[in-house]
This record gives sequence, C-alpha cells and structure tokens, in this order.
Amino acid sequence: AGSRVLVQRGIYDDFVARFAERAKNIVVGLPSDPATE
Repeated sequence: AGSRVLVQRGIYDDFVARFAERAKNIVVGLPSDPATE
C-alpha cells in the first residue's frame, strides 16, 4: 500500500473531495473477515 499520493495543485481540491468520498466506503476490521478491505 502506498503511503503518499502526489497530486497537481490544479486538481488538488477536487481530488481530495473525491478521495474522501471513496474512503468513507472502506470497511475496516479483522484481516480474517472477508467483509473487510
């Protein structure tokens, strides 16, 4: 997994908004649980 994302200044705000929206859907939990990511 990457720990950094390089984004051009011109699209930064749009990128952050879209990335945050997608991150809300990540299911965190036990690695052995198939329902988690």
